[in-house]
Amino acid sequence: EKHFTLDCSLEGPDQNASLEPVEFKRLVDAVRHIELAMGNGIKEPAKPEIANRAIVRKSLVAKQDIEAGTILDMEMVCTKRPGNGIPAIEIYDYLGKELKQSVKTNSLFEEKHFA
Repeated sequence: EKHFTLDCSLEGPDQNASLEPVEFKRLVDAVRHIELAMGNGIKEPAKPEIANRAIVRKSLVAKQDIEAGTILDMEMVCTKRPGNGIPAIEIYDYLGKELKQSVKTNSLFEEKHFA
């Protein structure tokens, strides 16, 4: 809450705590500037970040040669760039699953390896 007056020199209980028109406009402009800086509250990547997403994110990669029929565990998996394979964040979705195809060391895991 902010009090408004046409003239702070007038008598009244709130005059000293009130803003005159020019000061009030400055306050409103500053609030609008802060609102713009805060954004809309929706966190989403900027266009340049989208272009770099695959480069900076990591994918699931085989630490060793793994034969078909093997149950995948943490010791067999590492994460590496680029992020154009199965995203590293999904690692727990694949641990404990059986590989349907063999995977070579340093190869990206793909859905087809598990399908």
